[in-house]
Amino acid sequence: MTTEFKINERMKIIGKTQNTRNGFRHLVEFYRDDKLIESRSVSYLNRTWESYNYETAISNLLKKMVKNRDLTQDEAKQIKIMARKCFRRRLV
Repeated sequence: MTTEFKINERMKIIGKTQNTRNGFRHLVEFYRDDKLIESRSVSYLNRTWESYNYETAISNLLKKMVKNRDLTQDEAKQIKIMARKCFRRRLV
């Protein structure tokens, strides 16, 4: 499964769910001007208790980008708020 989250005209995050030998993983990639800037993944054995899909991986990605000065704290905070709305699971 792949989900694209467009932040603005220049930036986007692509979230992927991939099977692993022991479970699955969430992989998120941050693109600026269609160039891959950073990626992070989190592996799970069976299921995740995140409040929205890719929450942990996106959080780790944004922290790394702030540390590397690819984003400011304010930008990361705004992206996290927008991502929550985009990736939220539909509860049945």
